[in-house]
Amino acid sequence: MDLASREVFEDFDLTVEWKLPRGGNSGIMFRVIEDQPEPWQSGPEMQLLDDDDHPDGVLPETSCGALYALLAPRSRPSVPPERFHVARIAVRENAVEHWLNGERVVAYEIGSHDFIERVKRSKFAAYPRFAETRRGHIVLQHHGTEAWFRAIRIELPGR
Repeated sequence: MDLASREVFEDFDLTVEWKLPRGGNSGIMFRVIEDQPEPWQSGPEMQLLDDDDHPDGVLPETSCGALYALLAPRSRPSVPPERFHVARIAVRENAVEHWLNGERVVAYEIGSHDFIERVKRSKFAAYPRFAETRRGHIVLQHHGTEAWFRAIRIELPGR
């Protein structure tokens, strides 16, 4: 079962400590709207994964830190299973950054030509509400394996 925030967020800076078992798979989605059957049908996802022991770790676009199935991380910091790591997602208007253990691994702009073209070539093309809203829930994904989250902190600009 996924865990969703009660509140909706537009611009934010989320930091969370996370841990997966060997072969684990999870993710953090944002700007998720409730009128879709599944969170991933509307919310972009930062992939959290044990790259070495999960099949998705083979493809850069589905490896740990990626904008899931759309954009590979520019580097792949070590994130061994069974240990806590720090994930950070910073969203300002349409500019998004993914960070792993203090290293920026992905940066993109929702709505840019590159982003739109990537979505058109992906499974998300079948979901017209994908990444279309500026406000939505933050969702911690359950994807068939255990996942631990702690020290969740959401900072809002101007507060």
